[in-house]
Amino acid sequence: YISKVRQFMVQNEHEGEILVLEGIASHGYEEIKEMIRLEAVLLDEGNEEVASKEFLCGNTVTIYQLQVMREGDLESSLSANANVMISNMNLKPGDEVPFMVIFFDPPEDVSDYTLRAVGIGDPDEENETPGYLEKRIEVIIL
Repeated sequence: YISKVRQFMVQNEHEGEILVLEGIASHGYEEIKEMIRLEAVLLDEGNEEVASKEFLCGNTVTIYQLQVMREGDLESSLSANANVMISNMNLKPGDEVPFMVIFFDPPEDVSDYTLRAVGIGDPDEENETPGYLEKRIEVIIL
């Protein structure tokens, strides 16, 4: 499941405008799962894809970091394995994992986005893709 999603724009002092999507992911299985992986897709008014990113849940950064860190440092912080291993492993049903994904210099024609699960694993098995985690949310860019 994907919940508590919010999107906002941040002015970064080095990179310019950044579109940020953040929220919470969880699963509805009865077994323990791990490594929830999502994909964020930005869409134009015709529902055509204009950008996308795939990412593991588990990492977020502060508003201040979004404002002052360079692109490479932000991407490294959001993909740091240490936090992923703490918050995105051995997930019981109902456990929540935070997520954040950033689009640097987002296309001007973005009018919508989708978030969907592209992977979730068993502690000892390969990832599988549950379709029920897809969520579509309207983007309002200020």
